[in-house]
Amino acid sequence: MGSSRGDRLRGAWLFGLLLSIVVFNYPFILVFNSSRLLFGLPLAVVYLLGGWLLFIGGIYLFVRRLDRNRGTEPPGDAGGGGGP
Repeated sequence: MGSSRGDRLRGAWLFGLLLSIVVFNYPFILVFNSSRLLFGLPLAVVYLLGGWLLFIGGIYLFVRRLDRNRGTEPPGDAGGGGGP
C-alpha cells in the first residue's frame, strides 16, 4: 500500500510540474498578449503573476496537506500562542 501512496504523490507533483510548463509556455501566453489593461497592468503580466501566485499557493496547500497526513505540523502552527 505504501508504494501506491508514493506513486500518487509522485504523480501529483509530476502533474503540477507539467501543468505549470504548459500554462507558462508560448501558446497560452500568446492568448493573453494584448494591449488591454487590467488594474493598470498589461493582461499578459497579470496572467503571469496571477498564475505564478496560484501555483505557489497550490504547492503550499499540497505540502501542508502532506504534513497533516504525516501527523506533523508546519512551523508556526503549533498553537502555543506564547512568545519565547
